[in-house]
Amino acid sequence: MKKFFLPLLSAIVVVFSSCTPELKIKAKSDNSVEVTFKTGFSEQASKSIKKLVGIKDGDPLFSPADMIQLMTEAGAVNVSAKMQSENDVQASGTLQNVRNTAFYATGIIRQEEKNGKSATTISIGPAEIQKFYALLDENTQAYVDTMMIPCLIGETMSENDYKLLLSTMYGPTFANELVEGTITITLEDSTGKKKKFTEKLGTLLTMTTKKEWSI
Repeated sequence: MKKFFLPLLSAIVVVFSSCTPELKIKAKSDNSVEVTFKTGFSEQASKSIKKLVGIKDGDPLFSPADMIQLMTEAGAVNVSAKMQSENDVQASGTLQNVRNTAFYATGIIRQEEKNGKSATTISIGPAEIQKFYALLDENTQAYVDTMMIPCLIGETMSENDYKLLLSTMYGPTFANELVEGTITITLEDSTGKKKKFTEKLGTLLTMTTKKEWSI
């Protein structure tokens, strides 16, 4: 199961990118939150990751069974996952009580009352990523360490310098997908109102302050 922690971290904490990953958060009237995300990699980037984590060529990069187990352990119920291709996966689950989940403990997902209404907020910053990293097992931390993520290790680095570093270690294709890729974040409240945000991954990975998206 350890091979799957890296893709999971990529989706939640925006560590990796390829085919424009998406994260959707839908708040319901009973104060539960539905989380859906999909992520994937190009064939060439996928080969680089497989080599890094010891997966044979031809074997799938993602495991729906591992995804379901991991989301369940993180506090989600009604979890489902499916592979859209050998290198792409989509998963969803419901957080019945956000405050009792690992996502809330890291500060990544918050739900609070504002002006008499329930507000849902996604936060991504060095502190949130570091807290999520602390939840991972030692093997997974070792894999993440190889990526030298600036906002995780507390080093100030420009996007160009980070891309050059990744290119030196894993090749220009992987570096370009990671730094130049984008993630789409969609937030929906219990009335059906939606807000959509698109963020560049390189900007998030090299950030020194927290960014928030709310509805």
